[in-house]
Amino acid sequence: MTLHMLHLPIVPRLLMECGRQHGLVEDTRAVDLGYLVHSLFARLWQERAPKPFDIQDHQGDGLHNRPLSVLAYAPDDIGAAQSSARSGTDSQALAAINWADARSKVVPDLAPGQRVGFRVRACPTIRVGKHHPSLAHGMEVDPYMALIERELAARAPADDAERRQLKPQIVAAAPAREAVYRDWLAARLAGAVHLEAIRLTTLRDARLWRRGEPGPGAPSLMYGRKRPQFRERAMIGRREAVFEGTLQVNDAAAFHALLARGIGRHRAFGFGMLLLRPAAG
Repeated sequence: MTLHMLHLPIVPRLLMECGRQHGLVEDTRAVDLGYLVHSLFARLWQERAPKPFDIQDHQGDGLHNRPLSVLAYAPDDIGAAQSSARSGTDSQALAAINWADARSKVVPDLAPGQRVGFRVRACPTIRVGKHHPSLAHGMEVDPYMALIERELAARAPADDAERRQLKPQIVAAAPAREAVYRDWLAARLAGAVHLEAIRLTTLRDARLWRRGEPGPGAPSLMYGRKRPQFRERAMIGRREAVFEGTLQVNDAAAFHALLARGIGRHRAFGFGMLLLRPAAG
């Protein structure tokens, strides 16, 4: 299947208005741009919505007067994508994209052995297995947290006071968070590519808002251990990690599928798009 990269400039004011219509926005303090873009794409293209995607000038939850520059992978070029969007009846969602400046290009097939640079904004998470000593089976957690919790459970602290005393020692002896995240990414690329170099360039907290209105005070509670519910809307706190590096293609078909699918979870929020560039050197 031919893969296209779309460049879709989005008008922030109209994106926000579409979000308000669908209960995704109450105020700009409690807005997730990735989920707003996902919702817009779903309104325009349903199951053929471009994905994964990446908001190029993403700065936390900030909105700017200038258009948001969004890149996305899709089976259709920009002409077919616009025609498909126009076949619907959602004129407001259609107007949120500046079609005059939208464009696309074919993503070239890469042969085994070919080297390219890459960048990916990912949300490192794992599903807890059946035999984790302290975390529930199937729970979605940060891989670094899962490692620390496993080591804590192995020490079998007698009470919370001993747990608090042991934790700094375990953290000091554990691999660095950056190394754990690099291993997480390498595992998801394994087989398709050989990683020549990888570095973590950005690490910050991310808040991911689900459907519904958040209610007053919700942003201040984003770091709580429980998922706060506000008028049927939920927030989850995660880590946003941006990786850059160089890779060599091992399996061309597997690599193509990886590009089309994206890396990791929460791709609906704008995570996981593997962006390519010429390799240095």
